[in-house]
Amino acid sequence: MVLINSKEEIESLASGQRSMMVYGVNGARGTFCDIHAGDKVFFTTNNGAGFVVGQALVKDAFSTKGLRKKPATLLAAHRKKLNFNDADIRRWSRKQNIMFVELSHARQLKPFAVSLSGLSNVRPLVGIGYLNQIRIN
Repeated sequence: MVLINSKEEIESLASGQRSMMVYGVNGARGTFCDIHAGDKVFFTTNNGAGFVVGQALVKDAFSTKGLRKKPATLLAAHRKKLNFNDADIRRWSRKQNIMFVELSHARQLKPFAVSLSGLSNVRPLVGIGYLNQIRIN
């Protein structure tokens, strides 16, 4: 299970404007977390200290790290899924390592409170074992 810190992402995914997200990955941090096809992701507000506002299923996830294709080629190939324009592709093409996450079944949820205070290293993506680990009753 993965938390994604972005209310705006779930809004564009749930509306069908996009079906894929990208995240920059640099050498110091490595990948944000292990994310794989079939994982369930939850979207949070306020760096996870607020509310879960949506969920989706991971259809596919991969990083450009170690791939022979240049990031610009992959970004262009997934332009429609990302809902990217030329400026977005140019901006993201400057990054050497990009993590692509394709999602399905995205939907907004009735917000419920969560706390990530017990988790270390909260990034835009953070892996959790189970939802009740962070849910506030």
